[in-house]
Amino acid sequence: MSSSWNAPTPGQLKTLEDAKEALAEGLAMLNAALTTEVAAARKAFESSGLGLLRGLEPVK
Repeated sequence: MSSSWNAPTPGQLKTLEDAKEALAEGLAMLNAALTTEVAAARKAFESSGLGLLRGLEPVK
């Protein structure tokens, strides 16, 4: 990508759409990990009296 006053080309629009899809996929994976694996680890630590990974919420 480069800077231009012209309208984006079809190729540039495709690149932006691909990046948007990759970001959405990555955020879905991160949020899944935060709500399953990290949540389970957090619960185990808190039940043992330790406070690890507090305040990590899904990314929006």
